[in-house]
Amino acid sequence: LFNVTKDPKLQDVNQEKFLRDAVVSFTKELKRGPIDSFGVLGELSLLATRWGFGQKWLNTTFLTVAYELGRDEDVDDLLVRCDADNVLPSQIIVAGVNTVCLRLDYFFHAAKSQGEARNVLGLLDAELCEWIHQRAEAAQPTVKSWFEFEDQSVPDHEKRITKLLSNSQILTIRLLSLASISNEEASMRAKIHSISVLAGTL
Repeated sequence: LFNVTKDPKLQDVNQEKFLRDAVVSFTKELKRGPIDSFGVLGELSLLATRWGFGQKWLNTTFLTVAYELGRDEDVDDLLVRCDADNVLPSQIIVAGVNTVCLRLDYFFHAAKSQGEARNVLGLLDAELCEWIHQRAEAAQPTVKSWFEFEDQSVPDHEKRITKLLSNSQILTIRLLSLASISNEEASMRAKIHSISVLAGTL
């Protein structure tokens, strides 16, 4: 991977996969607790720069993976301070929306087997729920085992679900804030707002 290959495009794909896998492994092993700086990425930053991906790409990938792994509380302050100078806002928004949709779709699926929760689903906006489901189906998260969204440090399953939904609403609020400074389309901002309201309802 460090050497020039005959096919530069193939080299780029291999290097990107290597870096993404490295970020996933790094984030899984990272000690829990608030992260106040992208400086924590250390040697990964050097490698991303050397291969031409840049720090913004790496920061964006790290945040994406952290949220896919349910590390919301660890990186929340970091996301709040993000702007176009240190991340790729549009990519954060797309990945964040996909993450929230995967979480909500997971909740919808689980709720269908529970009487009281099933009744709640019947009161939700069917069109929005279908949009969320389709978005979740099409999503390609970096962390393939998306069931890892549940924070296993919380022993009770129902409490994990409650925390998952609460964190998802907070994430949508952060995404709305980021969208306001990145010229995101009005239709996407409206959809994120709707998802935020829905997550709060649940």
